[in-house]
Amino acid sequence: MSPFHTRPPRRARTADRRGTGQSLVEFALILPAVIVVTFGIVQIILLLRADGAVADLARQDVQKVALLGQCEGSCLQDLTGRTGLVAAAVHVAVTATGADGTDHALPAAYGDDVTVRVTYDYDVAVPIMGHLQRTLGATATQVSTAFRGS
Repeated sequence: MSPFHTRPPRRARTADRRGTGQSLVEFALILPAVIVVTFGIVQIILLLRADGAVADLARQDVQKVALLGQCEGSCLQDLTGRTGLVAAAVHVAVTATGADGTDHALPAAYGDDVTVRVTYDYDVAVPIMGHLQRTLGATATQVSTAFRGS
């Protein structure tokens, strides 16, 4: 052995081993909390994405109905499919309000206010707590520019 290479005293080596074990135990205690917080952040991001998609769907639906005067179920389902939302959880209600302020059935006439209300049943999966359901909603109104045939 060279005179420049010295071994640490025995006491210092055992302290190093105890420190490694302590780090492993601390990591094992903190890991579940980190996982729960990570899943929580991911769920919040997905919830905000779904909320934006619901608002966007309401705007798209009201534009379509205002331009065409009406939009049947398949027309609205096509728009829903583009948002990435689960179609079975989306509920759309369309109303047309005439100039006299009374609601009437579609098709909407020129100048009617068309209102679309979209609700979405969002299922939040939270670790340990299970599933929670939250209803997201958005409403959009636009003046109809559709002419009924004469």
